[in-house]
Amino acid sequence: MSLHIHDIFNLICKEFPIPVMVNLELISKCHETIIKNTEWYHSQLTIKNDDTMLYFIKQYNFRNFEIRNHIEKNHIDYLQNCHTLNLQFTKLSNKYIKKFHGCHTLNLGNSYTRLKRTTLMKLRHCHTLILFDVNFNNRDLEVLSKCNTICLTFSQVKNHHVKHLKKCHTLGLEGSFVTNKCVKHLKNCHTIYFGINSKIDRLHRDILRKCCFKASFNLIYI
Repeated sequence: MSLHIHDIFNLICKEFPIPVMVNLELISKCHETIIKNTEWYHSQLTIKNDDTMLYFIKQYNFRNFEIRNHIEKNHIDYLQNCHTLNLQFTKLSNKYIKKFHGCHTLNLGNSYTRLKRTTLMKLRHCHTLILFDVNFNNRDLEVLSKCNTICLTFSQVKNHHVKHLKKCHTLGLEGSFVTNKCVKHLKNCHTIYFGINSKIDRLHRDILRKCCFKASFNLIYI
């Protein structure tokens, strides 16, 4: 199947970091139109202030953001349609966090908001949830049973809580309180991150021999 010239240019753009890619719009008006109208997921755009956010919302169609400052409420309607959204260390009320349920990947690591059950019920529609060191009621994990990937690194989750996550593809449990007793619930998971200081001994890891083990959950840096 032959590729259209626009498709070829899109593939080329994805090979460059965002600052370089944006400069390619100087080639011609046609290239400028393609860059400004295409939805871009391939690289994360870091937003450090409100002026930068306004500029990229008005001029481009990026769908992968890292927000390093307070999010203005008038930007949330745009951000809720993102593919990937990194909100580490931000402070948003549950009212607004709920709006991001349409994101494929949502990183709430180290957020300053205690997540309510009603919020987690909305976020269950996300494919990947990063809840690194996030405050929530462990009993509410049951509503996330259909997520594909969940990072619970340094959470207070215990053995009887992870039973609700037995159908997840990938789990990050480093620094949590899970022990050997959780093994029976997780044998059908594809990948589990227990961390180098895990309380799961070798004997019980053998029970999970079908799973892939890794030391750290790199998705927390999404």
